[in-house]
Amino acid sequence: LVSYNHPFWSMESEERVLSYENFFSVEIYNTGSYRLNGLENGEGIYDKMLRKGMQNRSVDPFFRQIRAQDGTIMNDGSRTFTPDEILRAMSGLGLEYIEWGSDVHAPCTDIEKLREIAALQKEYGIECSSYGTYFRLGETPIGELEHYIEAARILETNILRLWCGRMSGAAMTEEERSELLSLCRKAADIARANGVILCMECHKKTFTEVPEDAVTLMKAVNS
Repeated sequence: LVSYNHPFWSMESEERVLSYENFFSVEIYNTGSYRLNGLENGEGIYDKMLRKGMQNRSVDPFFRQIRAQDGTIMNDGSRTFTPDEILRAMSGLGLEYIEWGSDVHAPCTDIEKLREIAALQKEYGIECSSYGTYFRLGETPIGELEHYIEAARILETNILRLWCGRMSGAAMTEEERSELLSLCRKAADIARANGVILCMECHKKTFTEVPEDAVTLMKAVNS
């Protein structure tokens, strides 16, 4: 499953964005990015994707209201609704997949809440495509990764999204880079032992900010 996130922040041309095929969802609105730089309000590009024939079957969970207008799904970035309200709205629109965040809706330490969400997913026929953690390699103790993996299991997904450091590779010293990659190898070993997949957030001010460093990371962990 491939989702296109940050279509504006990715700095790709509209022509190139519209040339892509076979991804199952697109991030329509990102509150943090919009507040930071006025970008990431992708309603226009999303409308063009729909007119081109794209069929979106998933939506980012962080929305205040979601509605259908002439086949268009709208998302404005709020996290204030409950899991039940979110899943009910998604079910009503025929959506099938969701990524829960560990910061608000699905904290890895709240086992009871995670089980409630898993039960709601079954009730509404929605699957968890991935677990959006706020585990940050180089900052969060590596021993805590097991808690996030257990949370992902409860949500019935084997894909976890992590953050890699707090600065770009270009801004790191060789020692900092070496230490971070060593932690990445440890995380990869934990993931292999538990049969899960770790996906790095490709974000500004992280090690995976640019493709070259993302490749360096993949080679370092033999992935």
